Amino acid sequence: FETLRERFAALLHAHARNIVVTESTTAGINLAAQILRPAPGANIVASDLEFMSDTYPWTVCHSAQVRFAQSRCGKTEPRDLAALIDERTVALIVSAVAAGSGFRSNLVDLREIAKRHGIPLIVDAAQALGLVNVDVDDVQPAFLACTASKWLMGPAGVGFLYIADRYLGATPPSVGWFAAANRGDWDLEHCELYEDARRFQGGIPNLIGVVGALAGIALLEQIGRDFIERRVRQLTDYAIEGLEGIGVDIWTPRSADERAGIVFFRTPNDQRLFATLKAERIVCGS
Repeated sequence: FETLRERFAALLHAHARNIVVTESTTAGINLAAQILRPAPGANIVASDLEFMSDTYPWTVCHSAQVRFAQSRCGKTEPRDLAALIDERTVALIVSAVAAGSGFRSNLVDLREIAKRHGIPLIVDAAQALGLVNVDVDDVQPAFLACTASKWLMGPAGVGFLYIADRYLGATPPSVGWFAAANRGDWDLEHCELYEDARRFQGGIPNLIGVVGALAGIALLEQIGRDFIERRVRQLTDYAIEGLEGIGVDIWTPRSADERAGIVFFRTPNDQRLFATLKAERIVCGS
């Protein structure tokens, strides 16, 4: 378990003290929302290309308004996000790679927007980490959530949340014995919370998933992220060129710097096409 915290941290060029293990990206975003605890009337700024897990925690559990910047041709411009921020904005949440188009965000530009407005930047790295290099020293997120599955090649049921130093002293929204630095004392009355992200840990994590996540990261390290990124770029280039060659409308940005490993395209009768591809054992989503 401790080794996994260290491995997750290394993926971000971070420290293990900033990592809490969760069961999913969704759990990480929810924990970030609970730490920030937006007041009534607050708003969150996001793109309309986000995944549901990035928005539901704010609207369902905290009654915060989510303001959506409208994407254009599968991309979200930083200026469109910035235009929605006001004095009631409590966070800017973005995906490193958008689940809605495959657009790869410039996280450094978004860092500057968040810093200029004095609000925390929250990053969903589920579609990026393991393929795209993410350095928290460059991005400076307040929170970054990710799953061990997808590009990290681990199982579902394990993930993590990176928590910046300035939030490590927050009161956990729920507490379990794994959050107690003095748990070895068996003191039922006094809980001495860890001073780092372990205070948000709760109970025993999914240990079978932890072992699987470590195996995935070991495989990633064996192959090398740079090689994986080059290979995925070759494959996505091939897919885009082939789809364009038969006249398909590509939704994912063409520039290699603005995409990662997801290619979206639009076509009439998409459900029929999906069924046909599935019958030919060609895996896609619809």
